[in-house]
Amino acid sequence: MTRKWGLCVTFGIFAFEEIVKIFREKYNIFAEDVNDDIIRGDKFSLALIFDKDLNFVEDKTFYTMCAYVRENQELTEDMQTHEKELKHALQVQFEERGFDATFLDLCKKYKVDKDNFRFVLLKNMDTELTNLHSFFYQRFTDSQRLKQ
Repeated sequence: MTRKWGLCVTFGIFAFEEIVKIFREKYNIFAEDVNDDIIRGDKFSLALIFDKDLNFVEDKTFYTMCAYVRENQELTEDMQTHEKELKHALQVQFEERGFDATFLDLCKKYKVDKDNFRFVLLKNMDTELTNLHSFFYQRFTDSQRLKQ
């Protein structure tokens, strides 16, 4: 079995409470108790996947619904199309502008700092990315943080 080494970087880490607040304000939902049963924790906006040579892997990249809600203040019925278009646009940017320029633009867009960015080296992209979504975010809270 050949291992497909890679790198996963997550941008735009934020507290899930932001999403709860958006929905409560939009739909006039009031919490009866500050300690209600809302799931707490962090979510990420965008997970970019690169192969061992730092080539962008479009079909493995992941954009979250929580990020969409955070950015647009609403849900979308066509998340797959939105994500597909975003991934393709990123592929074009990495090809035309190169890794450095595109990565720097993403760092600026997501205001990367030590609290909202993580990266993890993958020993096998195909198996380790199975759980790549915000429900399994612990993988990234255990991963590398930026140092200031």
